[in-house]
Parts: sequence; structure tokens; C-alpha cells
Amino acid sequence: MAMVLGGGYPEQQRRVSVDKRTIVFDRAGGLCEECGRALDFDRSSGDPDAVATIQHVNGNSNDPSNLKAFCRRCNVLDAQSRFVPVEPGSTEAEYAAELRKRWMSENPLRLCDDDQQWNDIWRILATEAKEIVRMHEERAESAGDEDLPGFKGRTDQGTPIQEF
Repeated sequence: MAMVLGGGYPEQQRRVSVDKRTIVFDRAGGLCEECGRALDFDRSSGDPDAVATIQHVNGNSNDPSNLKAFCRRCNVLDAQSRFVPVEPGSTEAEYAAELRKRWMSENPLRLCDDDQQWNDIWRILATEAKEIVRMHEERAESAGDEDLPGFKGRTDQGTPIQEF
């Protein structure tokens, strides 16, 4: 919920290349740069908190100077430390309440809440929207000068005459 209220997660901007990940993990020497825990790169330790992650220090820059090697636990704690409380009665609180109602409902409240049928539904809606746009474009192309306000005819050269 916090991620949604905060505007979402810019996954594409924050995707870190293998080369940069290697630089960051090598620099850290296999340890979390926050708590010093040995990082689990292949999930073989059985400790889910030790799983290696990349932490963006400030914003979304993928410059190695803005990236740190964190264990999963420190990554989550860092994210949680940035949460801002939502004031009761605020727009954000109302939005959160609406989302919670949708998530907790046994039946979909909106078309996009229907996990089983949404893929088919959005394709139908997209096709219909494209058809509407096409129709409007055709109508605009076929609209002649006669449809313009104040149209009074054409000159001998075919230029529209308008009264303003």
C-alpha cells in the first residue's frame, strides 16, 4: 500500500545492469554495506534476510556511487524508514481506504480487479478504443471546409471564403 500511495516503484529506471551489480558487490566484499552481514548470492544459506540486494541511496540513478550492497533485511528497513504517515481524512487516506476495499472484496469491484478475465477484457477495450479513434480521425479527414463556421463558398482558385 505504501508503494502505491508513494507513486509506485520505477522498476525500469531502477533496473541495474549485471556489470554495475558486479562492481557494487565486489566493492562491498560480499558483505552488507549497512550491517556487515555476509550476503547470500545464491540463496543457499537458508536465511531470507541475507539475500543480496542493490540499494539506491538517493533517487533512481544507477551510477555505482549511488548504489550499495544491502542484505534483504537492511533493504526493507531502509525503505520502511522513508515511509510518511498518512493523515486521517486526507486524499491519500481516502485512496488507501478505496484500495483496501477493492483488495479485501471477495468479488471484483472493477473490471481490472478480475484476475481471471482482465487480460481478455483489456484487449477488447483497447480494440474498441482504437476503433473510436479511427472513426474520429476519418470524420475529421472527411470534414470539408463547408463545416467551418462562417463558410461562404470558394474563390475561383478554390480557397475557402469565410465570414468572420
